[in-house]
Amino acid sequence: MPQTAEKFLPGKFSRSGFIAFGLTTGLCLFMGELLAAVAAAAAAGLCLAGTHQGKTHQNAPWPQLRAFFLTALILALVSAIWLGPWPLSHWLYALPLVLFAMAPVYLAAIVTVIFIFLVLAGTQWAIALPDRHQMMTALVLTTLLGAILVFMREYKSRQLAPAPYR
Repeated sequence: MPQTAEKFLPGKFSRSGFIAFGLTTGLCLFMGELLAAVAAAAAAGLCLAGTHQGKTHQNAPWPQLRAFFLTALILALVSAIWLGPWPLSHWLYALPLVLFAMAPVYLAAIVTVIFIFLVLAGTQWAIALPDRHQMMTALVLTTLLGAILVFMREYKSRQLAPAPYR
C-alpha cells in the first residue's frame, strides 16, 4: 500500500500545486505585482519539473529546469526583501525546505546559509519595519527546524538503505 501512495500523491500534489501557483501568477499579474508573479511562476515551474506520476524527472531538461526555477524563486524572494514588497516575506519560511527537497544536501546547505545571511542583512539594513525582528527570529527558527527534519530524513534513508553485499 505505501507504493500506491508514493505513486499517487506526488503526482496529485504537483498538479494541484501547479494549478494553484498558476492562478496565483495570473492574479498577481492582474494586480500589478510583478515580483510576486515571478515568485509564483517559479513555484509553479518547480511543481511541474519536480515529480510527475510518482517518478522524478532525471533526464534532461528536467534537472536544468528545476535549477532554473529554483534560482528564479530565490532571486525573486531575496529581491523582495531588498526592494519590496514586504508581504512576500512569508514565502521565505518555505524556501529552505524547498531547497533541501530539490537540491543535493551539500548544495542546499550552502545556498541556505547564503540565503539566510542575505535575508538577515536585508531585513536589518534595508527595511525599517518594527516587526522585522520577529520575522528574523521566526525565519532562523524555522530554518533550524527544517535542518532537523532534513537530518532525520537523511538519517532514516541511510538506515533503510540496503546493506552492502559482501
